[in-house]
Amino acid sequence: MYPKTPATTLCFHSLATLLETPATTLCFHSLATLLETPATTLCFHSLATLLETRATTLCFHSLATLLETRATTLCFHSLLATLSETPNTLCFHSLLATFLETPTKLYFHSLATLSETPKTLCFHSLATLLETPTTFCDAGREEETSKSGTESLGL
Repeated sequence: MYPKTPATTLCFHSLATLLETPATTLCFHSLATLLETPATTLCFHSLATLLETRATTLCFHSLATLLETRATTLCFHSLLATLSETPNTLCFHSLLATFLETPTKLYFHSLATLSETPKTLCFHSLATLLETPTTFCDAGREEETSKSGTESLGL
């Protein structure tokens, strides 16, 4: 369904590890419940092939927890559309616009570690989305800031 692209597009195996939670694997049955739609419309094997990693290392539950938002607000239809339109990268502007309903804690320290190349994670687009005061976590230390996302990230 999706063309094979470099693993640097998104390394979910590293992401699951960086989340530092016991749940480093994805439960597809739970994801089906999360979608609240027939989950068979999503080809997990193709998604795993796209990311060049094992499907069992995808951890959307932990990702939802990281974003401190209801798991049901994750719009996987939009994710699929993004993958189809831009197979080499994930459009974080569109993806995170779906995720974020309110200011949220994002672990930029871990995400920065995950990012190996500038196009792996587009922090400029991410910061643009965070137009309201956001709580940032740096290596477990919480710091409230009223700066814009771009200023907080030093971009």
